[in-house]
Amino acid sequence: MIRSGSTIHATDVDGFQNNAAQEYQVIVHEDAKPSVQIEEPRRNEERTPNANGPDQSGAEDDYGIEVAQLIVHGVSTNVAARAGRSTC
Repeated sequence: MIRSGSTIHATDVDGFQNNAAQEYQVIVHEDAKPSVQIEEPRRNEERTPNANGPDQSGAEDDYGIEVAQLIVHGVSTNVAARAGRSTC
C-alpha cells in the first residue's frame, strides 16, 4: 500500500480561489491476482471430446470480473484412443 498526501487548490471561472487548503489522502492498493475455484466436477472425469457436462466454477478479483472462460486444451490418451483420435 502506498500513502500520499495531496493538497488541492481551486479557482473558479471568475478567478475566485479557495482560501482554505484542503488536504486529501490518496491510498493506492496493488492489484491482487484473481482467484478461481472449480467446484464441479469435484474429481477428475473422462468425457468425449465434444461432451457437455455439469461444470461449475467461480472467480473473484479485487477490481471485478466481467467475463470468465474455461478453455481446455488437449485430450487425454484414454479418451482419444476410444474416440479413434491421435493426441499428437
